This record gives sequence, structure tokens and C-alpha cells, in this order.
Amino acid sequence: MRNERPYCLSIAGFDPCAGAGVLADVKTVEQLEIYGLGVVSALTYQNENNFEGLEWMQFFDIKKQLLPLLKYPVKAIKIGLIKDFALLEELLNFVKAVLKMYLSFGILF
Repeated sequence: MRNERPYCLSIAGFDPCAGAGVLADVKTVEQLEIYGLGVVSALTYQNENNFEGLEWMQFFDIKKQLLPLLKYPVKAIKIGLIKDFALLEELLNFVKAVLKMYLSFGILF
């Protein structure tokens, strides 16, 4: 994906009516002429009037979504809805390790 605009990665819940979460984040950064990338951390069952529930994504599934996207020269990562601090810590450690590896091998940029 060749692109002159900066990249921003959102890790957030999936709101099917796009009022919040990863869809809203991508729409917002696109309005700012930033290329939005998204990773789903939870599936929500809702519309603009009713919240019915959610299903959390496991770290393994989040990691599978993240890995191909971290090859882009991401300038910012926005983290939204995350199950708990343990998952957040695991996620941050993974992102740091992958970016460090990519930079050391010259894969980014």
C-alpha cells in the first residue's frame, strides 16, 4: 500500500453502527488526511439506541490482526476498548517487540 499520508492504527471495539470504536476512529483520522488502520479488540452488539453486549477478542486474535499492519510506517497508535490491564500490557509489549524487530531488519519505511 503506497501512500503519502501518515498512518494511524486504532485498536478498539467494533461498533456496527460506526458511532464509536475502530470504525469511528478510522473515519475521524481519514477526515484529517491520515490513513486509518484498524484492529478489533471486541465485537459489540448494539445500535445507536441500545447496547446488547460484547464479545472480547483474545490476545492471539488481536495479534494476528496487528502483525501485518505493523509493517506499515505507523506514526501513532490509538488504543480504545481493551478487556483489562493484563491484556493491555501484553499488547504493548508485543507492539514494542515487533516494531523493534522490524526496525532492526530495516523492514519499515
